[in-house]
Amino acid sequence: MTIVFYSDAKYEYQIESLIKSFILNNINCNFLYYTIGFESNLNYPTLIKKLWPVNPRFKSFCFYKAGICYDAIKSYGGNMLFLDSDILIGRRFDVNFFIHDRDYPLASMGNWNFPLHYTVVDQSSFPSFNVGDRIVDKGQNFGNIIDVDITNQSYLVKLDLYNEVQSYKREQLEDMLVRDYKKLATYYHTDKKMGYVYTSLLSFNEKCIDFISEWKSITENEYLNSPEYVGDYYPFHEETAINVTYWKRGVTENYGRIFVNTLNSEVVKYVEEDDNIFHQDIFNNSNQKCENSSLIKLYHGIVNKEEIDKVIQYLESKHQ
Repeated sequence: MTIVFYSDAKYEYQIESLIKSFILNNINCNFLYYTIGFESNLNYPTLIKKLWPVNPRFKSFCFYKAGICYDAIKSYGGNMLFLDSDILIGRRFDVNFFIHDRDYPLASMGNWNFPLHYTVVDQSSFPSFNVGDRIVDKGQNFGNIIDVDITNQSYLVKLDLYNEVQSYKREQLEDMLVRDYKKLATYYHTDKKMGYVYTSLLSFNEKCIDFISEWKSITENEYLNSPEYVGDYYPFHEETAINVTYWKRGVTENYGRIFVNTLNSEVVKYVEEDDNIFHQDIFNNSNQKCENSSLIKLYHGIVNKEEIDKVIQYLESKHQ
């Protein structure tokens, strides 16, 4: 198994801690490290480093991910697990769990199903929304503006849950312009077919090359990545694109929730010590969901170096 990750110089401290978490948990594997625009001085016996050019066209650092996964599997082959740099593995991590022969990568679900961004809209004047805008009605139903009726000061709306188009007055709509998966999915003539998955971890093999190639092409679509469109079509960057790729291909399988998202080292200790945490927001924080602690393999999101060091110290204490 080869563990794949990437970073720029600023966040290399995360990469070093990720590698240490493998070593401290006695996990033997190879590491493939893509360094974005810099030469790394990290050295470990099973670490391969590959310099990767900076792409000024990418609007987010996340847009490198699909291309790096594609290069990794094409250049090196075998069973691979991509991990974000801000991941630390726990005691339940098992390399064999991530080895499979499917022709698509397997990913994990995270905190939220179908996350979204939104902008607050002032509806004191009409129209406040335009044709094609993504909206939410007062019943929390999502839909799209199909037409604007200036005479009656109303909108024709196609809700996701219904086939018919309905007329809405402004007071029937929330003051929200939504950006989610829908616009990119519609562009590629598909819609959601399974829960939303996250790209913080992806397991794949050589049979997945065609899938990863398509994901890369959607992520890097030059037209949609123009400044005019990129925010609307890629609200969650490469993650929006991989979900659309899954849906286009009818994939319905994923790992479920096998990581906990957190900024806090105490969460790692809490979950590592207890196999009987079920359906809980850890420490009453909805950003730290744990459905079943016995299934948690890793932790995502700790970026503060002091908090990372506390986790490493904890792992050291457990493996003395």
